[in-house]
Amino acid sequence: MPLSLADDVACGSEEHLLGLFEAVSDRWQLPELEILEDAQYCVYGPEDHFDWHQDQPDVAPPPARRLSLVVMLSAPGDFSGGDLELNTTGIVRPGLLAGDAIIFPSETVEHRVAPVEAGMRQTLVCWAYDAA
Repeated sequence: MPLSLADDVACGSEEHLLGLFEAVSDRWQLPELEILEDAQYCVYGPEDHFDWHQDQPDVAPPPARRLSLVVMLSAPGDFSGGDLELNTTGIVRPGLLAGDAIIFPSETVEHRVAPVEAGMRQTLVCWAYDAA
């Protein structure tokens, strides 16, 4: 189930994002996190997509990306297609609304953005790393 950040005025602060990552990390018993990569503002227009991938390459140098965060900025009527799809034990489409966020393991969850059919899909994406 997505986490809603729509009413949280502090969602853009680094401390708040790190707190979200730490809460998930504790729940999943991951190593301590302390490094955030700069967030990326992503815009997908018609026919734009991102093929299946994981956010932590197999041969990445330390520190390792541990968690990925996607915050949906667009409302459902702003675009069609463009679903975030996660491949866990089958394809999951979380159906994020504007202000919703999802956090998932960078190393093990293959995911993609399906082709946008019309409109503009906007997200904010960020990653948390192991403590240095």
